[in-house]
Amino acid sequence: DYSVYAVRKYNVATVDGEESLQVEMGEYHQFSTSCIEGRTPQTEGELALSYLNAKKLGKSVGDSVTLYENHIGKSYTVCGVYQDITSGGYTAKIYAGKLPDDAKNFIILFNCKDSEQISEVAAYYDRKYDSVKSLPLKEYAYQTFGSVIDSFEKAAIGVVMVVGIIILLIVVLFLKLHGAKHQKSFVMYQVLGFNESDQVKQYLIKVGLMASLGIVLGVLTTNTIGAILVGGLLSMAGVTIANFRYIGNVWMNLLICPAALLMLALMITAVYVRTTKTQSDVRLMQE
Repeated sequence: DYSVYAVRKYNVATVDGEESLQVEMGEYHQFSTSCIEGRTPQTEGELALSYLNAKKLGKSVGDSVTLYENHIGKSYTVCGVYQDITSGGYTAKIYAGKLPDDAKNFIILFNCKDSEQISEVAAYYDRKYDSVKSLPLKEYAYQTFGSVIDSFEKAAIGVVMVVGIIILLIVVLFLKLHGAKHQKSFVMYQVLGFNESDQVKQYLIKVGLMASLGIVLGVLTTNTIGAILVGGLLSMAGVTIANFRYIGNVWMNLLICPAALLMLALMITAVYVRTTKTQSDVRLMQE
């Protein structure tokens, strides 16, 4: 399966006058693009706008947009709005059964029967045609979205560090408040013969239960409304990504990360309790 697309420059009317717009044209039956609203163009006269273009032009599904070439305009009906970060996020797609010869460039998408041969096929076409750049889709996607991916990776590392500090502060604060409130009880435990290890176990159980509850709530929140919240923040920040979706590793999200957070909380608890031993107090014993 394969499809050929041409890329041309058109002019589009805006509030500030006419501006150049990069338009991709072709048939989108075989390789369609996921849209935030509507769908990709399927018939002549249909046009899909990138998210930023739709906002800039104030257009939505069902509205009309006029594209100009050599001062001759042609009207198109907006059938969908999609996400795009190429060309600054300002692009469009129109249906075209016949492609022009004077296109800026052409894009050919094709599927391999054997997915393991994708790299070999791409390398073959890359060698055979000097004017062609052939890439496996994953590599092309990383080249296109690489800067965004790197930014999210750096943000994730920063979040992990902040989470560690927050857990440290919350656990220590909880232990301090709990210790001050139940100091008499712990002195009584010492008199009854409970040693330091027994007291550490009590703290570990209490902190473990509270931390587990918080982690479960956090995981549920992340997997239900987390992506919506992140997408909303990115949209408010003016980033071209409006429809954000998590594609995560199930083992990492539901097992490894929660277990690591719980272990961190328990380690902090054990270290804190052992370094701040409860001292017997004669006055407290008398009370």
